[in-house]
Amino acid sequence: AAIFEVYYRMGSDKPLPRAKAMVNEPDPPTRAVGVRFVAKFEGPVALKGLHELVLDGSTLVRRAAVQAIADFARVDSVESLGAALNDVDKSVKVAAIRGLGRIQDTSVIRHLTFVVGDRDPEVKREALMALSGVHDPAVVPTLQMGLVDPSIVVRTAALRGMLESDPTNGRMYFQSALLWLPHDAIRDIAK
Repeated sequence: AAIFEVYYRMGSDKPLPRAKAMVNEPDPPTRAVGVRFVAKFEGPVALKGLHELVLDGSTLVRRAAVQAIADFARVDSVESLGAALNDVDKSVKVAAIRGLGRIQDTSVIRHLTFVVGDRDPEVKREALMALSGVHDPAVVPTLQMGLVDPSIVVRTAALRGMLESDPTNGRMYFQSALLWLPHDAIRDIAK
């Protein structure tokens, strides 16, 4: 992988044929490295193949594909990243959430709103943070739901999102959150 990175940084795609061959190897870690570098060397041209790998049998390959798709932050990848939200592996799901958040288009709202209902507080937190980056009034009801979550990390992410997405009402929520908001979270929000 290091040699591929050197060639990539030099602006050379000389190892591209080897990276493509690695994607078809039986070993999942090798395949994942291949996926990563095919995406780097080919750029958005690689998206069609990456979209197909979102449903691969290997968690490592799925995560590499989702992370590569996320790096491009393109609206035409919303459906593939949305499909990855159903992954059984949390790391794939979180990578898809972060990818959707990087797109910052209203087309991601329905996917992220769905995943805010996940049982895992980290997944919820990531989804709320991604939603807050959309900067659209349509995200406010979902952010408000996050304010009543039992998890303090989820509530804090929802509050941060409210302050970004709806500053007028966000200040009101912030005032009421001072009762439960930890001091370190106040410092984080102030940044």
